[in-house]
Amino acid sequence: MVSVVVPVFNVEKYLKKCIESIIHQSYKNLEILIIDDGSSDRSPAICDSFLFDNRVKVFHIENRGVASARNFGIENATGKYIFFLDGDDYLELDCIEQMVRQMKTNCCDLVICGTILEYEDGQKKKKQSQIIPKVIDNEEYLKNLLLEKAEGGTVVWNKLFKKENVNKPFPKLAIGEDFIFLLENLDANHKIVTIETCLYHYVQRKGSARISKFDITSFDSIKCADMVVEFVKKKYIAFQKYAYILQYNYYIGTLSRMLYWNVGNEYCEEKKEIETYVKMLFPKVKEMREMSKVKKYSYWMYFHCENLYTMAIKLYYNLTLYKTR
Repeated sequence: MVSVVVPVFNVEKYLKKCIESIIHQSYKNLEILIIDDGSSDRSPAICDSFLFDNRVKVFHIENRGVASARNFGIENATGKYIFFLDGDDYLELDCIEQMVRQMKTNCCDLVICGTILEYEDGQKKKKQSQIIPKVIDNEEYLKNLLLEKAEGGTVVWNKLFKKENVNKPFPKLAIGEDFIFLLENLDANHKIVTIETCLYHYVQRKGSARISKFDITSFDSIKCADMVVEFVKKKYIAFQKYAYILQYNYYIGTLSRMLYWNVGNEYCEEKKEIETYVKMLFPKVKEMREMSKVKKYSYWMYFHCENLYTMAIKLYYNLTLYKTR
């Protein structure tokens, strides 16, 4: 049996399509755990409307964020496998069947599928994000995660896990909780299979833009990077240099977002601390061949030509946002 965990928070416009894509799966042996994370719109009523299907279990809990909602789902899941689906996304109707088949055929621990990205702003556009089908071990997967080239990205929602291999919960982070979850549950996932078929529809809805407004939770990207470095130091010391590259990228990325949103004065002390650490970290990573030239140039421009760097960042982010419209 596959336990499908669906965290829900104020997604009334998308929720019906999401749940229908689960209950109509060609693979029928499902346990569907819908966790309403304190929604204030019609989402709770929509969740309850699917209780006619005896595979559906609905839980209404106090709002604590997606990580806590998913952890609640894991705690209540009884299936052999576990799959995460966000409440504003949906699945191809043979998604679970194909992933279970790959799990059994390859005797593997984790299956990753391709994703269909859907951008909404009036007319819907679709862009397929495909991955190369292959079998890898957890060390190769770790390296790809740290270099931000991981098969299927650093998210959990296009992956089928063995429940017995999920031993660590999602951390309480607003950014990077999926990344840490994948890392901390990596040890038991010795054999990983990727399939090229795009089975998961990720909906980039209006109001959930990739470049979200900067606030205090944005510093969770720094916490995430620090957690990654500590994890790698303890368990995978040979990959430490890759962890430092990721840490640098997350730190300079946070500074870039602060420039874009013009919040340097508001978070003056935090900005100084991050800048100090970046200056200390850069000599460690600048000569590594895995370090991109763009990231190296970012350091020079940020500290020596901030006005030009700010213009470049705003242009890049505005173009990124434009593509989602």
